[in-house]
Amino acid sequence: MYRLLISVATSLDNKPIHSNNFLVLNISSLVRNAILGLITMGMGVFSIVSLGLLILGLQVFIQKNNKK
Repeated sequence: MYRLLISVATSLDNKPIHSNNFLVLNISSLVRNAILGLITMGMGVFSIVSLGLLILGLQVFIQKNNKK
């Protein structure tokens, strides 16, 4: 996921918007930030879910060992 974020950020950075219209520049900046923000939020959610599954696995492992 981190490589995806870096790839998208680099791709967007290498393709600047050429316009004199203030509204176009603001909207394009908003869209670029929204795309990067969504990818970053996805990475955060994925990380939290992964950590939760790891902790759940450890909890199940410990409970099975305590029953023996």
